[in-house]
Amino acid sequence: MLDTKNPYSVFLGMSFIVVLLLSFYTAYFWVTNTHTISEVKAQREHWKATQPASFSYRIESGCMEVNETIVVVESGKETYYAKNNKPETIGSLFELAERAVLTADTLHIRYDKTHGFPTMIQIDWSRAVYDDECVFEVKDFKTIPR
Repeated sequence: MLDTKNPYSVFLGMSFIVVLLLSFYTAYFWVTNTHTISEVKAQREHWKATQPASFSYRIESGCMEVNETIVVVESGKETYYAKNNKPETIGSLFELAERAVLTADTLHIRYDKTHGFPTMIQIDWSRAVYDDECVFEVKDFKTIPR
């Protein structure tokens, strides 16, 4: 029984409750963020092994503001056109996914079945913060014939 007149007893009781709540939060975090660094790295290796020499795609991103980047890769040389000064590329999406695996509260990633690049990344960096969600989508991926 908790002796509410003894400050040490109250402190220990409150500490127990805090530890219990943190353990539930941690368990919930691992359930909602099921992606792993090894999964992202494996998909990146798949992308490196299967990416064509020349291709194009478009990335639409929304993270407090909407951005669109058009990327054209010809014989390994990358050119991009972005509406603002923060262009996104498939490479930057892999880096973002690795960071999100470690720090985001909620993360959902879909990958291209043929080439392995992320086709969609949805991130909620913190459930406690309103309006910090981000979405990145790769669209119109096309191989450019030589």
